[in-house]
Amino acid sequence: MTNLFIIGNGFDIAHDMKTQYSDFRKYLIETGVLEDIEYVDDMFCEIPEYSISPDGDELFNEAEAIKTIITCIDKVGNAPWKNIEKSLGVIDYSPFFQTFGLYNGEKFQHEYNRNEESATNLYKVLKQIHTYFYYWLDTIEISSEPLSDFQNIIDAQNDLFLNFNYTKTLEKIYEVKNICHIHGSIGDEKIYLGHGNDEFDSEYYRKHHFGSEYTLRHLHEKLKKNTEEAYDKNKEFFKKIIKLNKQDNFTIYTYGFSYSDVDEFYLNKIFRNIDTSKVTLSMNDFDKDKIKDFKQTAKRCGYEGKFSTFNINPFKGRGLFKNLQSNK
Repeated sequence: MTNLFIIGNGFDIAHDMKTQYSDFRKYLIETGVLEDIEYVDDMFCEIPEYSISPDGDELFNEAEAIKTIITCIDKVGNAPWKNIEKSLGVIDYSPFFQTFGLYNGEKFQHEYNRNEESATNLYKVLKQIHTYFYYWLDTIEISSEPLSDFQNIIDAQNDLFLNFNYTKTLEKIYEVKNICHIHGSIGDEKIYLGHGNDEFDSEYYRKHHFGSEYTLRHLHEKLKKNTEEAYDKNKEFFKKIIKLNKQDNFTIYTYGFSYSDVDEFYLNKIFRNIDTSKVTLSMNDFDKDKIKDFKQTAKRCGYEGKFSTFNINPFKGRGLFKNLQSNK
């Protein structure tokens, strides 16, 4: 029987790989040759200015640009790097703008121009996070040791693997064949990283930092993950998932997958296009404290089948796999 595996970052972490977003922050600190940064709530943040090279490239002081990127994410609060994609959608840009009173005439125009220029510089700096992220991915070393529990439950030749990771751990360690890197993988021309927040308070920035609102709205969209495009590129793989319904039943395993808001888009594409009454959704019991929330997310995305849990022991060469059936 062919099954579907949905793989998230917890899978790579279980292989002792340095793929946590906190590792990305450390990479930025090292790349910018910075001391660790501590954000203070009432601090005013400087935006580095850029210049144009003879080739037309935009040039920044790298240390200053990286400090700006880190500060933006740090100040979101509540484990901002663990939830970096969500953080990118709720950045408060106010600390980068000095608040002055609105004046008539020339002073009014001066403030507008200054805010517009600051927002433009901020846009040009923050969009570089995708470039730095791409470079960081290329530094990640893939573990050479398979997890025996996981190896025992997969059919590397026939199962389908929807992989939300950018690494090629599945291919190199487990030699799986039918894999979709939904957000791209190391070495691809394009990868997808970003938030899923459609809301942006342009009115706030128009009121408090007049002149910045249009560019900051554009920046908000730039930092958004283009899930529609990622899905369109991989439609054939999702058709394979739908074909699994021809079986009497099959199991969807989720391993290291966080059921994040931005990725609900793909769950909807799966659950609303298959007969989930023929499906068992099995979750790694490592996430036992979150399973209730995961179930609610699945149901919100159209899932109406059964649930179960499985166990992977990442600390032993041989572990015990269990599949505990439960009610809907």
